Amino acid sequence: MKTPTEIYYEAKAAGDAAVKGAVDGYPCGFAHLNIRPARGPFVKWLKENKIGRSDSYQGGYSLSSYDCCAFNGQNVDAKENGVRAFNEVLKQNGISANTYSRLD
Repeated sequence: MKTPTEIYYEAKAAGDAAVKGAVDGYPCGFAHLNIRPARGPFVKWLKENKIGRSDSYQGGYSLSSYDCCAFNGQNVDAKENGVRAFNEVLKQNGISANTYSRLD
């Protein structure tokens, strides 16, 4: 069984790979991932390492695209790709999360 640290960095590497070479531009927007329920070793590790935040609107615990991948532009398509790749690794490790995005 992988540690939360190993899971996070494996997921982050997947997110980074998904956005490698992505070009900034339109459409602009936001993407994030929400873990519900917000408990368990992985969420505890995230909180201890100050990654993500409690989500008062949706409930659960949320990670922004900046927590999931190394894309610092505005292109929502790139952000979605990074967050989805991050989430795939979480799913492979038994962590239930949903991805969301919206145009700006």
